[in-house]
Amino acid sequence: MDLIISVVLAILLFVCFAVGYKEGLRLGMRSAKGIEPKPIKNPVTAIKEAVEQGKAKKEAEEQSNIYEAIERNDGYTDAEREWMRGGRK
Repeated sequence: MDLIISVVLAILLFVCFAVGYKEGLRLGMRSAKGIEPKPIKNPVTAIKEAVEQGKAKKEAEEQSNIYEAIERNDGYTDAEREWMRGGRK
């Protein structure tokens, strides 16, 4: 059992080092080209931005639904449409 745990931890450690090396190399290559890294966002501002984007998306969707309903409106009620199709009189 100890062998399995040791192997899993070794693989996990190797993956962490590989990802760190890759990201560090990418960051170093970009800085050598003169491209500045993205600034680290404060978690509070990141959450606030996500919430604001969600609200804006929801409002835009509601507005879009209203415009679609206006476009689909032909001025008749369901009863009038049924009557025009030859339904009940």
